[in-house]
Amino acid sequence: MNLHQFRFVQEAVRRNLNLTETAKALHTSQPGVSKAIIELEEELGIEIFARHGKRLKRVTEPGQQVLKSIELIMREVTNLRRIGDEFSSEDSGTLSIATTHTQARYVLPEPVAKLRLAYPKVNVSLHQGSPTQVAQMLIDEVAEIGIATESLDGFEELVSLPCYEWQHVLVLPLNHPLAAKTSLSLEDIASEPLITYHPSFTGRSRIDQAFAAKKITPRIALEAIDSDVIKTYVRLGLGIGIVAEMAVQDDPVKDLAVRPLGQLLGMNVARVAFKRGAYLRNFVYQFAEMLSERLTPALIAKATEELLRRYSVTFSTRVVMKDIEMRGVLIKKGDRVLTILPSANFDADVFPNPLEVDFDRPRKTILAFTVGVHSCMGGHLARMELKIALQEWLKRIPRFSVKPGTQITYKPGGVVGPDAVPLVW
Repeated sequence: MNLHQFRFVQEAVRRNLNLTETAKALHTSQPGVSKAIIELEEELGIEIFARHGKRLKRVTEPGQQVLKSIELIMREVTNLRRIGDEFSSEDSGTLSIATTHTQARYVLPEPVAKLRLAYPKVNVSLHQGSPTQVAQMLIDEVAEIGIATESLDGFEELVSLPCYEWQHVLVLPLNHPLAAKTSLSLEDIASEPLITYHPSFTGRSRIDQAFAAKKITPRIALEAIDSDVIKTYVRLGLGIGIVAEMAVQDDPVKDLAVRPLGQLLGMNVARVAFKRGAYLRNFVYQFAEMLSERLTPALIAKATEELLRRYSVTFSTRVVMKDIEMRGVLIKKGDRVLTILPSANFDADVFPNPLEVDFDRPRKTILAFTVGVHSCMGGHLARMELKIALQEWLKRIPRFSVKPGTQITYKPGGVVGPDAVPLVW
């Protein structure tokens, strides 16, 4: 058994069991592919494929299990190659990105430019397609990282993370009657011919859901995958358009009125995705961080320190070693004293507006776990736990708030914390 046999089996399944197409894809002969697969079956003692004559008809039940193992083996082989590439040339190589037209046109130019500045020896290969095609390119390892709004969170083979939020906007001629209205409704939009995205692109599902929830059927005049195409047909007078907000932010032509639709259609979440279990080179991680400020370690670290300052949870007890008088009160040797050291975190001379949570505060020493020879041994672990908790929470639930009307109460004692914090998202 060898890797060539595994690759032939894998490609045969990808090519719908067509051995001629498999041979073409692998630049070899059809008889060679057929012979290699038969030799593997004989070595394993099972049939991977059921046949009709010489034609492959379907993958057998034991073949399904073999295929899963082959997928794992080939993935690890790919990872081994990438590890070799990583350590032989840590700052060079090719970053393959799969994305939609909207992301490629309006979102990616700046982070790609930043990546090229940080890694001048890294080339970028951009693959465009529908969200489903983006997912498949990741699964097939054509690309290492994918960015899209639709579909990416629906594949078990992928790990996807929220990247950023955006809303749709209405674009219409400046002299259009709806442009004069201060408040728009879905009924207003549905009364006009509508030009928007194809059903599988750029948050179209959210548009459809919003109209369906109101039991309104919009008059779709034209569907496209390109925001510029939608704007062009709006300019020609074929209707009003719904596009992603990034498609109009830097539009040099100011001949269209723009109205935000987040309050009517809701917010969309663009996601960044990787193939589950794939080995990712360092510059891939760096690029992912460039796509979303929410995922940067620096911001998480600043948030951790500020939250520990504002919501310090521990108090310290000390044993008095000798009699001492403090502000007219005699404290005797052997007495136990509860020191509220975290109160120093609210010193207005050190921390202006100390009751406010400000993640951009200049870094200063805080007393969440005390300092010096009596510092808490578990303080480093607690900080690490909080950082990990924030990272994982924001990956999964980027937008949330305290449930309206909630009155938060705190537990008294040596360790202070809220009884409960009801959240909505």
